Amino acid sequence: GEGDYHELEVVGDLFIAVNAESPDILLSRDGGRSWESKTPPAPPIDVVVDPKDPQRWAVSTEEGTFGSNDGGGSWRLRDPSFGARLIWTDALYSIDRNGKVRVSEDGGASWSDRGEVGGLPSEVAAGSKDELLVAIVGGKVRRSRDGGKRWDTLTTLG
Repeated sequence: GEGDYHELEVVGDLFIAVNAESPDILLSRDGGRSWESKTPPAPPIDVVVDPKDPQRWAVSTEEGTFGSNDGGGSWRLRDPSFGARLIWTDALYSIDRNGKVRVSEDGGASWSDRGEVGGLPSEVAAGSKDELLVAIVGGKVRRSRDGGKRWDTLTTLG
């Protein structure tokens, strides 16, 4: 179908999509031929899946970040900070609207401050081991090679 999908995740055979006009998370396990809806506690901004366990999800919303251990069937508040961008590698990373980086080694049950990206993140991604990439509103692309402690500007788009 058509839609404004602002978030797409692929983990193994699991496809996850978030439509900007819907409060649900859509998932497919058959290459997109059929879709199932999961409804988080608030409309999703960002959704990530634990690469080691496709049943463990995290979703950021305007009401905080929530975690699910059953593939989106039930949710629990994991962080009251709202509007974060998320990355899940070996650990779960959260970058809030002020650019503050936090990391959780236990799927969001506890968090540690890690660093600052220096602006409002618009997109985030993981690179190689401990490498994080963040697009900052205004055109900077920043990279950390140490799991979010220190950041360098790769380029400025404009």
